[in-house]
Amino acid sequence: MNTASQTPFIAPPQDLWAAPRAWARALVRRAIEPRRDTRPSESTVPLNPGATTWVVKPLGRRVTCESGVLWLCFDGEPLDIVLEAGETHQCAKRSALSIHALSPSVVRLA
Repeated sequence: MNTASQTPFIAPPQDLWAAPRAWARALVRRAIEPRRDTRPSESTVPLNPGATTWVVKPLGRRVTCESGVLWLCFDGEPLDIVLEAGETHQCAKRSALSIHALSPSVVRLA
């Protein structure tokens, strides 16, 4: 039996322009659809003295000290922020944010 003559025939696509049109439709659909909010919802985190939590993408997030004292440090930034109970900070930086509890604290991220 000759196996060379039994190679499968691969048919060309019926419409060579179908793939680019499908991509164009997908791009238009993406531009028209309302964007989903990908930001995490509001959360409250209790921290023991000396505990640290990180916010990887803080830009636009609001950090509120519900109780205690918090020390906020943006990665690579020389300026640190200290928040006492009732104070809030609106993050305007993209670099990671560490939140360190100087006393028993509760932090709210929105």
